[in-house]
Amino acid sequence: MDRQTVLRILEIETEHPTKNAAREAYIRQIKKNHPNHFFRASTQTQKITESNAKLINEARETLVEWVSFNDGSPMND
Repeated sequence: MDRQTVLRILEIETEHPTKNAAREAYIRQIKKNHPNHFFRASTQTQKITESNAKLINEARETLVEWVSFNDGSPMND
């Protein structure tokens, strides 16, 4: 997953987020898109929500790798 996709999925506006900013962005997005919040929704909505949550989690994993690689400092290319 490329940088722009990760930043778009997590709705991060800066090109070089800090570890804390990345964490906060992930929490904000997963709260809005967690499948448990949609248990009464239609099957189609549940599937979309599950797919969104998977993308958010994948974006988070990618972002954690970048931030860890950069020792917790703002992300660099």
